[in-house]
Amino acid sequence: MKRALILAVLLALAFTLVAACRSEAPAEADPTPTPPAEAQEPDVEDDIDDEPEVIGGWNGWNPFPDGFPDEWYEYGWAERFHLFNDHFTPEDLGGITVRINNAAPESIEDEALRAEMMARRDWVEQSFNITMEFNFVEALFEWAEVPEQVIASFAAGDPVVHAFRGTNSTLWFPQLARAGVLVPDDGWIRDNFPPNWWAVAGEFEGTIYGFDSQFPFAANMGLIYNRPMIQAAGMDMTPSEMFMAGRWSHEDFYEYMSLLNERLPADVVPLAAPHNQLGMGFAFANGTFIKNPATSLPVYLEDPFLEVVRFMQRLAESGIMAPPGFNAEDEVWSWAADFFPPWRPRFHEENSAMVVSQRFQFYESSGYIEHGFVPYPWGSNVQWPASGDWRDLADNGYASFFNAANMFTIVQGSPVNHRLAAYIVFSYQLHDVARRAMIAHAAGEENPIAAPNVQHLFEESDQELWQWYADQAIFEISVVYGLPAGFWSAVLEAIGTGNDVRPGLEAILGEDIFTMLDRELISRADVPAEMLALADEFNV
Repeated sequence: MKRALILAVLLALAFTLVAACRSEAPAEADPTPTPPAEAQEPDVEDDIDDEPEVIGGWNGWNPFPDGFPDEWYEYGWAERFHLFNDHFTPEDLGGITVRINNAAPESIEDEALRAEMMARRDWVEQSFNITMEFNFVEALFEWAEVPEQVIASFAAGDPVVHAFRGTNSTLWFPQLARAGVLVPDDGWIRDNFPPNWWAVAGEFEGTIYGFDSQFPFAANMGLIYNRPMIQAAGMDMTPSEMFMAGRWSHEDFYEYMSLLNERLPADVVPLAAPHNQLGMGFAFANGTFIKNPATSLPVYLEDPFLEVVRFMQRLAESGIMAPPGFNAEDEVWSWAADFFPPWRPRFHEENSAMVVSQRFQFYESSGYIEHGFVPYPWGSNVQWPASGDWRDLADNGYASFFNAANMFTIVQGSPVNHRLAAYIVFSYQLHDVARRAMIAHAAGEENPIAAPNVQHLFEESDQELWQWYADQAIFEISVVYGLPAGFWSAVLEAIGTGNDVRPGLEAILGEDIFTMLDRELISRADVPAEMLALADEFNV
């Protein structure tokens, strides 16, 4: 569905740009006003027969002096070539090979998309005088072995990949950084991107190594809601107003969402989101974590996290959120079949009132739904401040979970620096969001990505809540990288059955500690003796 939508948009843009780019341009500007478009008779046959016009390249350098290839017009690249030509300046890199962590375009099954990506590859190779080698590490190695394989290839003097940009690059980031494999920022990242792109997830142990290259403004996972739907249900206050009034504890949230559930149409679910994202958000808002961000040691057996699981059990039992499902064939608990992955478009289709604020929710429902934003509710581990001001919740331990998506980093031994690697990768992927961020930031615009894509969707109070919530962000490396598969299975089973989650979490503790030690995310010297004993038992 999403791919089809993207292709449809690209085709619509292509037809517009073909007419704009292929029309004959006069040698000098004509002072005569151009008649309105509806008064002109388009000559379709002449348009088709015309040769592509010759357009100057980036900063006057043109890799195609005889005119752009036809596919540049077909996909709208000629227009983009000019749009970013002042900021993205290709250089003749002398025929070097640049290894990208990406699947080769030839491997794409969709015929139209395969042709498009192959043409993009050719464009970038000619523009920079390079050869792009696609080494998709997830396909080359076992998933869990990727960091070790990258480190080994670096140690052998032949890095398997030079530039990372992909969903799972975030998961390997800490191990690669600690092993000294990643190139620290030389100032280019800090100078070209606003802090929300790198200050939380791209900065590791005091050093900037990369940046979140995909919509980092929405990486702070709170909750967004359908404001007109809430109002139509006759609720006295919006969730945002409830939070700011100090009425957004677990109990407040439960009562509010229960009443909303009674008033919503039968086919509308109050809260639709994967349970792991809810669990992480609820934990941070309750002043706890799954693993301590400072030590990476598990805290999921402590009362504040167990309280979060019990809270999610109540939400599932009452119908406020969909419970997980049990797959009898595989004998595993998994995300509710009715809401994952189909939960994703439900907010766009107005079949849910509230969802986790994933980046795609803003884009897919922008222009269709008036969004409201509210942070996660807090539990008993976070007390409403004596000052009565919600901004002081942070002083009591309230935090927001930052979910980095596509970490862009480069590996030591890369033939290109951060700037050139980013230009090459973003040119190949036509990653307009990152390009716009760079250009806007260089122009001195404040928060250039958040402004057009988020703030216009919120009331002023929601904007204030969003900014406060984003400022509380913590990136818990071990959550996205170090959790054993059995962790979420235990949590899902507890939510689905209503049983105590503690036995399931105790059963995976030894594997968890062993895995963290094996991946060098923790040191034996920092692990309590009882946890070490469990890890050693698991390793027998």
